Amino acid sequence: MPGIRELLVGHVLPGALCLLLLAAGAWLARRGRRTDAIAPIAIGVSFTIGYYLLHPVRSFPPRDQGGWLVFFTPALALIAAADSVVRVPLKIRAAIVEILAATVALLLLVPLSNPSVAASRSAVAVVSLIIWVTWISLERLSLRRGPREMSVVLLLIAVANAVVIGTSGSVIYGLQAGTLVAVTVALLVACLVFRNQTIHRGVIFLFVFIWLGLLINGHFWSNVTMRDAAVLLVAPLLGWLGEIPVLRGDRWWNVMVRVGLVAAPLAILIVVVGIQFRKEMEEFL
Repeated sequence: MPGIRELLVGHVLPGALCLLLLAAGAWLARRGRRTDAIAPIAIGVSFTIGYYLLHPVRSFPPRDQGGWLVFFTPALALIAAADSVVRVPLKIRAAIVEILAATVALLLLVPLSNPSVAASRSAVAVVSLIIWVTWISLERLSLRRGPREMSVVLLLIAVANAVVIGTSGSVIYGLQAGTLVAVTVALLVACLVFRNQTIHRGVIFLFVFIWLGLLINGHFWSNVTMRDAAVLLVAPLLGWLGEIPVLRGDRWWNVMVRVGLVAAPLAILIVVVGIQFRKEMEEFL
């Protein structure tokens, strides 16, 4: 079971650091500085520190597949920062993301130290496509939603992801997924407090790769079921139902319904896996 140290270094520290960096970005923005790159850098740095402190990786390539996120995240954060600053046509961005998705899927699913347990080529192709589709969906959706609403959606995804992974049989994977929750909480607080905080492009890009990197590890190298993974992937897509004309607009009930469309399946999933986990613990004891 996690102790105080794990909660402090893996959750409190990265969350506080992320919020501090986002606050610094807001302060600079009020003084006319361009700060689009700060949010993905804040998320990437904070997540990497918390992730590493929970499970230090001292070899390259890492001995277990979860260690790849320590190397992926800083590089992806730099790419996300560039994506937030440099305006590149969507077609080019989409091609770059697909190449990155294929690379991440390949390294996460094909252990260099033990190729005999590697996933099939078709699995790698499907996973890379899922990463790309998830990115383009949330990327386009973020352009139609305010930063506060979008940050709530991202937090719901992160929380459900952490609960599912944490109850799947791997405590360390669950704690590392909790690190994403911590930095996403910081992002939500920043959106609520600082009016100039935005969520699009680089932030969405980085969030998707971290979230799905955690989920890939949880499914292929722990015990996250296909059903649970599917619910986590489909739930954010339900946000597009908010494009129905009657649900558009910034009225409070419009926002509540749109968030609820994503929250409902995730809440049901949390309850289901919670009940299953309790039964398993009772049988174990």
